[in-house]
Amino acid sequence: MNQNLSIPRFFCVAGVLSLGVLKGATFRMWEPTPYRSELDSPFYQGIQGGIIFLEDFEDGVLNTPFVKDGAAPNMGINFRTFFPDRDRSPIASVDGDDGVLDFEGSRGDSWVTVGIGTGRLEYFEFEFDPNEEGQYPLFVGIVVTEVSDTSQDVEFGVYGESGSNLAGSAEFDPGPWFDPGELLRGDVETHRFIGFYAEEGIRRIWANNTLQVDHLQYGYGIPEPGVGIFSVLSALLLLVRRR
Repeated sequence: MNQNLSIPRFFCVAGVLSLGVLKGATFRMWEPTPYRSELDSPFYQGIQGGIIFLEDFEDGVLNTPFVKDGAAPNMGINFRTFFPDRDRSPIASVDGDDGVLDFEGSRGDSWVTVGIGTGRLEYFEFEFDPNEEGQYPLFVGIVVTEVSDTSQDVEFGVYGESGSNLAGSAEFDPGPWFDPGELLRGDVETHRFIGFYAEEGIRRIWANNTLQVDHLQYGYGIPEPGVGIFSVLSALLLLVRRR
């Protein structure tokens, strides 16, 4: 788990002010891209700046702020708790979670959804609560680390503050993730980041055809590349002092 328990109001403002690439957008999707560590996240600058939470499940629980598993009456759980014998069913964790990029994903942990008596299910769901300012996350991303069926699309639902599904056409073919065809489900080379931005805020996301996911990330802003969060913050503090 990687978290910042307190998000000052000026961090949120700084992040939103620097969203040049999203100016005028009400909704955006980041289509599947290879992912081996948080350095590969398009949200990385926000993670570094403390305005995007990163839940890597390495402490065995979902405990970053303002999020909960939404799969009731089924249960979200970290993989090692559900499968203490990892040789029985391989863990598909993000490559870098064990501290080294070595194309090995079985030494970390991931998140699965299970049904009572039925084993792993083929979907996940997370629900978000508003922060202290009453704001839902504007950005949400997840890394799909194992799909159930490579011949079926991975379909996402993304629900805004209004309750409507904002991602009516968020369906992704996982087949190309396995090119040249010799990779197995869960191999780190098949891991894909998929992300969303919604101007109104995001209350809930789910996806089907997913057996394992990792690196849930969500929050309130992303500095533009090359614009450090602290330089933006310094400018804001300077304006406050001049008033």
